[in-house]
Amino acid sequence: MKPLFAGLYITGLAALSFSAAAFFFAPQDGGVPQDSGVKVASAPVSNAPALDASKSKQSNTASNLQTSTKTAGLPNAALSSDDLQAALFGTNLGGSFDLIDHFGEPKQLEDYAGKHVMVFFGYANCLAICSAALPLMADVIDLLGDKGKAGLVPLMITVDPENDTPDFMRKKLAEYHPALIGMTGSEGQLADVRKKFQVRIEFVGTDIDDNPIYNHGSFIYLLGPDGKVKTLVPPILEPQQMADIMKKYILEEETSAEKS
Repeated sequence: MKPLFAGLYITGLAALSFSAAAFFFAPQDGGVPQDSGVKVASAPVSNAPALDASKSKQSNTASNLQTSTKTAGLPNAALSSDDLQAALFGTNLGGSFDLIDHFGEPKQLEDYAGKHVMVFFGYANCLAICSAALPLMADVIDLLGDKGKAGLVPLMITVDPENDTPDFMRKKLAEYHPALIGMTGSEGQLADVRKKFQVRIEFVGTDIDDNPIYNHGSFIYLLGPDGKVKTLVPPILEPQQMADIMKKYILEEETSAEKS
């Protein structure tokens, strides 16, 4: 049973969900303890993954998180991935995709099998949450050193395919880190992967330079070598904190592989 980070912003329940956030950062034997002093701030409504209320039967998030913890037989602040997903989403979170990377090559999640994958939904010209998430992902890769470069793939799946062409993303994302890979696709392909990760987007207008502005998901998803979601991380942590979280999952997977 492995815990999944539960800092999910639900419209109208920001204070609740982000107070729970610090409890679900890393594997049970480490990570961010309850008394670690980690401060988690509320994210804007516009930068939140959407809870699909039509699929979730949970009407009281606080009550059901506690109930799910007890049902799973886990200590407070430790839910398994499956239990947490059931409590918050009522369905499995994540899944494969058929997209195009910023080199113009078709890619599926299975192409990264055997590696951990960081997934963020955003757009290259975003000056809001993306300007925090993308540098954070870049810092994590550097802090993990060779282990990060070899075993962790950072992906940004665009929510603005009209402007985020492969060529544009390749140049723009390189400003953050050469390892960052932009992903695009048809409207249908992108809608499919957003649905799997329960990310809602909304066009809200344009900035002073006439660039589009979108409301979109803010969390960074960590997928394991098997492609399953391991944890969700808000882009408000210090780079070293996030790197430590990622390292624990990577080391845990390596240990498990050695035993098998």
